Amino acid sequence: MPNLKLINIADNHLIRLTEATWQPIWSTLLDVYLQGNPFICDCHVRWLVQKESEMAQVIKVNRYLYGRCFTPSYLKDKRLEDLKLSDVECK
Repeated sequence: MPNLKLINIADNHLIRLTEATWQPIWSTLLDVYLQGNPFICDCHVRWLVQKESEMAQVIKVNRYLYGRCFTPSYLKDKRLEDLKLSDVECK
């Protein structure tokens, strides 16, 4: 799906975005609608945070990532696009 630019999977009860599934197409997406999903923002989203950081240095157009953390409690309602690597440390 090299031409995929927008994906809307809002309100689908998703709790994770697995790297194996999303990493191959992540860099082609410009608009990613994930709101309304109860995401667990733990070590499993570290790949996403890393990829977003790398892409911010490369992409020269506006990219929108809509979605918020549901758990853990210290990250509840934090926007996925605002996560830092320090927020999702792997132990």
